[in-house]
Amino acid sequence: MTRLRGLLGSLSMYRLVLLALATLTVTAFAVSFTGQLVTGPWELLATLATLVVACLTSDAIAQRLLGLPGRLESSLITALILVFVVRPTLTPAGLLGIALAGAVAAASKYLLVWRGRHVFNPAAVGATILLLSGLGNSAWWVGTPLLIVPVLVLGWVVLQRTDKTGLVAVFWLVAMGVSFVRTLVQAQLAGLTLNAG
Repeated sequence: MTRLRGLLGSLSMYRLVLLALATLTVTAFAVSFTGQLVTGPWELLATLATLVVACLTSDAIAQRLLGLPGRLESSLITALILVFVVRPTLTPAGLLGIALAGAVAAASKYLLVWRGRHVFNPAAVGATILLLSGLGNSAWWVGTPLLIVPVLVLGWVVLQRTDKTGLVAVFWLVAMGVSFVRTLVQAQLAGLTLNAG
């Protein structure tokens, strides 16, 4: 474990997250050829290309206007997060909405800040704008049984780098508890009874 943390510590957080997201993207692309995902490979590729161009362009414009150095990794991370939370498409209107989501997400990193920190997650801002525009919708489509192992493994690797395992464990336990209670209440309201035997 110490060796893993040493290796992870040699990478910047941006680089590690970018590598994890890129690995997940390549995995999703490969799995999309099986027909087992809600998206096909060409929809995924078109959506990814649109997001990369939109995020890079929006970031480059903002960085130039503000006199900031370029941050390629940040642009790519935003695009790769968005590819998993927008519904991939090949339609021109859908790709226009996805380009809008990418551009707004990247711009929000410069516009929606307080004391140098993002007020909102840029990808969430982009996904929200996509939904509000009516040009597309957002969904965590990568949360499928075929991709659960890569998502968990890559998430665990990033979590090891942040050294926040305890915090995430508490969050997960609370979330599972709330989900369980919510399911019980909904079942009861629907007139269902639980039989322990």
